[in-house]
Parts: sequence; C-alpha cells; structure tokens
Amino acid sequence: MKYTLLLSPKKTTQVLSFVVLCISLASIVGKFVSDHLGFDYTAGYGPTSLFNVAIEKSISTWYTSFTLLLCSVLTIIIASAKKRENDHYALHWKALSIIFLYLSLAKLINFGEEIIAVYFTWVILDAVFVFIFVVVYFRFLADLSPKIRRLLLIGGTLYIGGAIGLELVGGYYCSSPDWGNMPYTIIPTLGEFFKMMGVVVFIYALTSYISSYVKDLHLRIDNEKLR
Repeated sequence: MKYTLLLSPKKTTQVLSFVVLCISLASIVGKFVSDHLGFDYTAGYGPTSLFNVAIEKSISTWYTSFTLLLCSVLTIIIASAKKRENDHYALHWKALSIIFLYLSLAKLINFGEEIIAVYFTWVILDAVFVFIFVVVYFRFLADLSPKIRRLLLIGGTLYIGGAIGLELVGGYYCSSPDWGNMPYTIIPTLGEFFKMMGVVVFIYALTSYISSYVKDLHLRIDNEKLR
C-alpha cells in the first residue's frame, strides 16, 4: 500500500509561519482596540476576544489544535511505514503520534489548566513529562539525521519554552494589579507564539523526514502543480 501526500515542506512552513505571525499581531491589536472601544477582551465573546490567544475557543486555540493534529497524522504515517520495514523505532513514532493527538485535544478542552486548580502548579507536571520524554527518546533522537534531530529539538525548545517558561513568567505577573494592561498582554501572546512556531518547526521536520526517509510515501514538493 502506498500513500500520496501533496505537500511542500518549505511552502507549508512559510504559510504556517505567516498565519502564526498574523494571529499573534491580531491578539495584540485586539487588546489595544478593546481598551479604546470598551470591549471585554477576556470574556470569550465579542469582536476582539476572538483573537485573544490567552482564552479558550479563540482562533489561536483552534489553529494550534489543528496543527498538532496534523503532526499526529504525519507521525502515524511514519510509524506505519516504519512498521512495514520492521524498524525498531516504529513504536517510538506511534507513541509520538499519540502525544501530538493528546496535545491537540488538550488544547481544545484546556485540560492542562482545568485538572489542577492550584495556581500554575500544572507546569511542574509538564516539566516532569518533558524529563521522562527526553530520557526515553534520547537514543531515538541520537539515531536521527542531524538535520531532523536539530529541527525536532528546535521545535521542542520553542514549544516547551512557550508552554512552561513563559507560563511561569505569566504566573508571576498574574498577581500584579497591572495584569491585563498592554505590556502584560504581550507575555501570553509570546507564549502562544513560541508554541505555535514550535509546531510549525515540527511540521517542517516531519514533512522533510517523510520526503527523504519514508519509502512508500510520495511527497510532491516545490513547483509541481496539481492537475
């Protein structure tokens, strides 16, 4: 059985990067507009809150969930191909697909922030998970080509930096009486920006890996057009 995927890693990355930039700028502009027009930017409704990256059911939430789901699909395709080749890392790819699927669903239902009511302590669980992941996947990453390994590490660093690093910074400023003012709005926006860009790098790494190393998947790239 052969798969056909009509996708350009480079062009896909350019388009997704542009979307991420637009979403991030819209979040900041939305805050500015809401301050001047009297909209409630944090309520989850209204013309500006739709662009607020810090609340549920915003455009960024649906976008990030979709791109994480795409990562899950790409990794399960790789896992299926590796299983047919009896590659001993097939299970690693499959587990990676499950992780991306979990992150996609968690983004939609805000699972990480809902299951723990204590102030920002859920980031500790995230840090523990990251440590376990690095230990389990150390050999897997070491055996990848330098380019793919570098891309996955960059994507992971961006995503974790946004998910944990800037969440801690945001948690510190959350108790400030100025929280919600424009300078502090940039903190969650930066956090989401790093996470979204991390996923973009993941997608670039996975599509590049498929085009170079997966035998039974045909990836049409560059300037070829659909007929």
